[in-house]
Amino acid sequence: MPMEDSLLQLSAGKIRGRKDTLPNGESYYFYKGIPYAQQPLGNLRFKPPVPLDKFEEDVLDCGYERNSCHSLICVPPVVAVGEDCLHANVYSPLKPADVDQGRRLPVMVWIHGGAFNAGSGDSSWYCPRFLVQEGVVVVTFNYRIGPLGFLCLPSKGIHGNMGLKDQRLLLKWVHDNIAQFGGDSRNVTLFGESAGGASVHLHYLTESSRQYFHRAICQSGTAFNVWIEQQERDTKTRMLAQLLGCIGTSDEEIYGGRILASIYLFTNKQLFYRNIDERLGT
Repeated sequence: MPMEDSLLQLSAGKIRGRKDTLPNGESYYFYKGIPYAQQPLGNLRFKPPVPLDKFEEDVLDCGYERNSCHSLICVPPVVAVGEDCLHANVYSPLKPADVDQGRRLPVMVWIHGGAFNAGSGDSSWYCPRFLVQEGVVVVTFNYRIGPLGFLCLPSKGIHGNMGLKDQRLLLKWVHDNIAQFGGDSRNVTLFGESAGGASVHLHYLTESSRQYFHRAICQSGTAFNVWIEQQERDTKTRMLAQLLGCIGTSDEEIYGGRILASIYLFTNKQLFYRNIDERLGT
């Protein structure tokens, strides 16, 4: 297939995908590793996601998956992990010429599970081809998990739920861009399993998220599960700080050392860290 056949124009720039074959022998197109936000590095660590205005490359190669978020548990193994993990993968049965003619298909957006501590939207975990061959545009993605996604220190502006806010920004990104892949932004189903299912329910209960999808499927997890809300977030934050070598116990001392901590040290010391706040917020 000529490379230009898979070239698409998105709001942040041009991307180039690949052509592959479905189980039924038909062709489909995939676009992997698309940044849907600025990467949460440096001063953006523990902050809500920031929209991405422009890709760094003139034409972004989306023929391969980028980093998933660091986690303590990683089964099956993913190709690469890092803090720069806010990427989406889009799979469409429509060739670009069909999209140009105005064809639009239903969209399904998948939120992976993993107890908010593990998991990935990559194809090594969840292969979307059987859905795609049913005439659906499928979106999978990575979001921040563990302390990177849910650490709380409100006095220093770290209000938690960064992972859920990543998910919400992804939904907006889908709303703004999915037509370029042949998807119908007016026909979006949000679905997920375990922590992903609970996330779906939380977004359904949140008006600022609900505007971006029209149907919801919660598999093996809802917002009513007892494991959703963490009641000891301050204790967990201080415990993690101590494990990272922070001698002091004040919020100032904990906050002062947060950027210096290695991501690998964070991952190794995170324990079972989950801090879902009472609401998703704004």
